[in-house]
Amino acid sequence: MPDTTNTSNQNIAENEQVDEIKNIKGDIDRIWQTIEENKNADKSPVGMLRIKNWDAIPIKVSGEFPSQQQIIDDIQTVDIQKITFIVKDGYMNDVQIWAKSGDHSMKFTNMDAPIGITTSRLDRGDNLTHVISRNMNYVLFTNSFWDYESRGSYAPTDSVYTVTRDEYWNNEAYNDGIVLYRNSGIDSIFDIRFYSDALATFGKESNGLIQTDVAFKHLMHRKNVKDHGWMYPLHYLKFNLSLKKFDSRFSSTDSSNFSRSRFIQRSWLKSDFSLNIYSIWLEKKSLSSFYVDMGATLLVSDLKKDTTTTTTLSHGFFTEFGVDLQVAENVGSELSTRPMLHFSPATDFNNQNKNRVFLTSQMDIFWNPVSKKSNRLFARLSHTIDMSRKNNSFFEFQFGYSVRLSDLK
Repeated sequence: MPDTTNTSNQNIAENEQVDEIKNIKGDIDRIWQTIEENKNADKSPVGMLRIKNWDAIPIKVSGEFPSQQQIIDDIQTVDIQKITFIVKDGYMNDVQIWAKSGDHSMKFTNMDAPIGITTSRLDRGDNLTHVISRNMNYVLFTNSFWDYESRGSYAPTDSVYTVTRDEYWNNEAYNDGIVLYRNSGIDSIFDIRFYSDALATFGKESNGLIQTDVAFKHLMHRKNVKDHGWMYPLHYLKFNLSLKKFDSRFSSTDSSNFSRSRFIQRSWLKSDFSLNIYSIWLEKKSLSSFYVDMGATLLVSDLKKDTTTTTTLSHGFFTEFGVDLQVAENVGSELSTRPMLHFSPATDFNNQNKNRVFLTSQMDIFWNPVSKKSNRLFARLSHTIDMSRKNNSFFEFQFGYSVRLSDLK
């Protein structure tokens, strides 16, 4: 008679896996329902930028160029026509003031550095420049035409603000000035990603079948080096929590066939905490940046010894070098490399508890509808290698959906 025991056991395992996936889907649906119920939470104002004067704003000249002297004598004030500024990570990255003086049209802008949206910085004021030639500029001082009223020390949500003089005077939305908002509901706190790993789903890699990332980023300050796009250290802190659901075959790491890279690969919980050490524009007024972060990571894995499986902890300290690229309004990517010193005291067999250095290289790409930044499709490719045993490495190729509960990157 044919042996039906193995077939029966296989069917039971497959049915249990299907049930597990259904349970996880139910949890995700409940999370999604909560998000939908709270996505339109109130916004809270963090400050109002009041335009106190649009006409006859005084300007001054910087530099000397004799052939331009007549222009200098003729133009001493300007009338502002439109104001535009782009807010990212608590800074005005790009300020554009469109103005006229008689038949002359001009654009004044912050040439070399972002403007931190803080009471002290905006009270102090900044010079905006209109270039006449390589040796001569017109300079417009911000405090000569606007005042800032703070409603708290919070950073406003990333956005583009633009207003013309007619809109400002005739639209009730500007009765209190240009109001800078911070989203204050659930959609301003976390970035939650649900995804699957292609190498686990369609291949034989022991990566998580279903994975969840929860990320949080908090701005510590909004200060930069004078006349430069280099932010002061400790610009932000980041926290990330990752949960993975494995195929039952890969839910633990067997000590009889053990490798540290596999031990890390099969961690079902990972928590990272990092502080920014260095960040700078890739170019003037760029929404893309280069950064250096340092932090610690905690990994939770199941270790099998003989017939006993125990949950174990390991940890590490890392430095991450990365480039955050904003390709278009709805397309972006992030490239990073992270050397990590890994400590694993629980694997005290066959010299497997010695400190090891691992190197992870990663590329993320996202896309979202222009009109709906909160919902993103993304893909992530990463490679992790044990630097002391370079034949021990693994790839992850993840794709999924991001319920982006924060406009921060």
